[in-house]
Amino acid sequence: MHIFKTREFRHALAIFSVCLILSILYSFYFGSFSSGFPGGDEGAHFINSFFVWRFLGDLPFSDPLGYAREFYLSYPGFSIGLWPPLYYLFVGLVFFAVPATPESAMAINLAVTILPVLLICCLVLRFAWWPLALLAGLLYTLSPVAVNETFFFRPDFPLALVCFLAALTWQAYANAKSNTMLWGFAYGVIALAAIMVKGGGWLLGLYPAFHILFSGQWRLLRAAPTYLATLPVIIIAVPWYMLTSRLSAEGFMFEGGLAYATQALTFNLGVLADNVTILGMFLALAGAVLPMWKLPPDSPERQMATSMLSLLLATLLFQSLVPVALVGRYMAPALPALVMLVILGLHMLGVSRGITALNPGPRRVLAIFAGAVMLLPGVIHLATATAQRDLRMDEAAAFILARGDSGIIVADGSGGASAEHDFMAAMLSAGRAARLNTKINIIRSSKFLSSSDRMGNKYQLAAETPQAVGEMLLDLGAGIVVTNRFEGDAPFKHSLLLQEYLASGNSAYYLAHTLEHGYRKGATFIYFSRQALTPNIAKAQNINKPPGF
Repeated sequence: MHIFKTREFRHALAIFSVCLILSILYSFYFGSFSSGFPGGDEGAHFINSFFVWRFLGDLPFSDPLGYAREFYLSYPGFSIGLWPPLYYLFVGLVFFAVPATPESAMAINLAVTILPVLLICCLVLRFAWWPLALLAGLLYTLSPVAVNETFFFRPDFPLALVCFLAALTWQAYANAKSNTMLWGFAYGVIALAAIMVKGGGWLLGLYPAFHILFSGQWRLLRAAPTYLATLPVIIIAVPWYMLTSRLSAEGFMFEGGLAYATQALTFNLGVLADNVTILGMFLALAGAVLPMWKLPPDSPERQMATSMLSLLLATLLFQSLVPVALVGRYMAPALPALVMLVILGLHMLGVSRGITALNPGPRRVLAIFAGAVMLLPGVIHLATATAQRDLRMDEAAAFILARGDSGIIVADGSGGASAEHDFMAAMLSAGRAARLNTKINIIRSSKFLSSSDRMGNKYQLAAETPQAVGEMLLDLGAGIVVTNRFEGDAPFKHSLLLQEYLASGNSAYYLAHTLEHGYRKGATFIYFSRQALTPNIAKAQNINKPPGF
């Protein structure tokens, strides 16, 4: 705990506070805390976190699978298994201290996204002056990929934090003269945590190999703690991923091979360059090579260069070999390492004290120029970014719940699964004061009126005409339909058929409420049935039947 009393830590904490406040300000400006979850898998991540909070609050340990099944039957956005559970456990536990709402989830995710700044600054201040630590903090916080992820509730940057901690733990193990068994096991536990946050955590299996190669510490290959570190992963992570492999495999968008690896490597290198500029990539190269060339093995700069280069290359290699998708945020675990290498490069080239004969004046000019160039992508990203679309699902949920017994609700949207999950998240948040309401059964129109895999492949309609859609709704006994439209959308065919039926003169539903979207043009529509319908619960539960049940 001595680090908490040092002057360097106080400087690091001050820089972290500045970066956190900065990220909070631009998040408020872009409506991140009030827009719900209109993009991608965000709503599903919230639903999973909410489930953990509710499960731990009820403690139904006698039948956890039955509890999960009942939850899924009402809220089919629940998807633990498709993703591992550890981040949801963390957020679910925090929900005991803060309200279990989308706003709280966004705040938690933002804080975790920016938290690596504190570690980065502590490390930089071990060998450089505080302005370089400030530059490091701003370079991380204002990188386009980090800025973008503060607009979403996703586990990519939490994974980056855990991978960063794991790299530092392995470095401590490699340098330890005593307690090596403890440090080796600690790396295994943290690596397990990363893997159970998201599948990208498996990159930590590559990290030790790179570290041993660049540090020359071949003795670690003969050390028992090196292999002890694999035990937590073998005992927990391997069985989990074997059990859930069928679900997680649905997210793979490409076929592996040399063609994909070449394409992915080019893309991922481009992501890194887009975040720190070509100048930053040159400085990162200098930060990786110069310490290992000029400094002794026990210098903090060389040790840090070895660790950060190993983490960056492990991330780059893993994300270029595993054919999941070409997405910039998947390189998040490399960002702390990249920033550290950039600062090491500046340090070694004479911007910091004591490295070359440069006078203070030229050092400051060089630092300001390099910093301004590398911060430019983040500044441009903020200047050109637009606020998230707010589907106003929180107001839709409040309006529906005010009606009382809601029965079966069909959720539809131009955003496909994202709009459906956004509505489910809003319903959970709005009704969080009550226990699980099994009287509400939310049906995803994408699974009710069509069929496909998770990525939208093998798409088939369940009804070919608007009238057939209406007959399916009435047979289901759906009392409420929630849907939305916006400019430039590209809705699936089943959504067009549903909206055509609801707007027709023969519709058994009337438009009860319209909510204009926030920040962008569009609207969410709530339809009620014209007459009382008997919910067909058996049919609803068959539609929402959980995988494996």
